[in-house]
Amino acid sequence: MEDQLNAQYVPESTSILVVATGGSSGLGLEALATYVKQSKNDIILVLGCRNPNNPTISTRLGEAPNVRKLDTFELELTSDDSIRRFATHVLETYSQRISVLLLCAGAMYAKRIVDSSGIEQTLKVNVLSQGLLLECLWPRLLDPAGGMACSRVVFVASSLHKKAAQQYEVSPSSIDSLLNGNPWKSMSAYSISKIGGRYEIATYRHRCQPRICSANGSFPRDLLVIATIHGLCYADVPVHNLHGRRQVS
Repeated sequence: MEDQLNAQYVPESTSILVVATGGSSGLGLEALATYVKQSKNDIILVLGCRNPNNPTISTRLGEAPNVRKLDTFELELTSDDSIRRFATHVLETYSQRISVLLLCAGAMYAKRIVDSSGIEQTLKVNVLSQGLLLECLWPRLLDPAGGMACSRVVFVASSLHKKAAQQYEVSPSSIDSLLNGNPWKSMSAYSISKIGGRYEIATYRHRCQPRICSANGSFPRDLLVIATIHGLCYADVPVHNLHGRRQVS
């Protein structure tokens, strides 16, 4: 396992490793397709999604000229075991550092669903599950740092989360109660849950605080956090403002 977690240097002339969740339909697919189209790199794309055999994936993503390999893997974000299997697949199949982790997956439910652990399912899928995946893949995002471009962690949401941020005071201690409203409002639950991603950013930034040495002092030199709105990617995103300032080409 130690060997699996020691990422290897990948020359610029080789394909970069991009890991994504969701991306098989809706906003997630559009964001991922936009990223692939805009990227100037050759890409090895590892996609974890509920339906890896969806023909749209190969049509929109696999046929892109810069996607050298498309590796689809079944991923069910309501299952911790499924998340760990996907992470293990990535770590054991590829030795290079993850250049981009695109968290495109998202779910919206017509009614309130609570799992056997008492966790509301919107919160589970949109926040906790992708936090678990980030935890599993974290070492491969940070190492090695010297002389390499930043790894990027991308949280894909929509303008709904911007509206929710203006309406609700969301924190780790309050998000569950906000999702327990009566009557159930699926749009509100979705947008509130998407805000939770910024607390995952804060948690992991805190872990690597000693390594923070970027120009503005906001992020580790070797990790760049991005948020996307309507499929456009924005970089240098502080935790308190997920709406970004500059578009990534």
